[in-house]
Amino acid sequence: MVIVQGNGPIHTGKATRAAPAARAHCLSVGGLPRYAPELNDIETVWRDLQAHHFAHQTFTDRDNPDRTIHEAIEALNVGRKPNPLANQRLCA
Repeated sequence: MVIVQGNGPIHTGKATRAAPAARAHCLSVGGLPRYAPELNDIETVWRDLQAHHFAHQTFTDRDNPDRTIHEAIEALNVGRKPNPLANQRLCA
């Protein structure tokens, strides 16, 4: 099994590095370059959200950013791909 890790703090901690080392017989760990947004699909989504949905907004309470994120992602997903389960046929 191969795991590809980013360079976030959660991936570079002692415990995170020790766990795969203990399973080296069946696990191989690879890493991404320090800054490679083209290799990480979520970076494109975050860039779009920041530029088009969050730019110049001030949030008044804790729930607003969370709600705004969910609404923006839902709007992005509507145009991405249809629900694969929407047109299922039963075979019986």
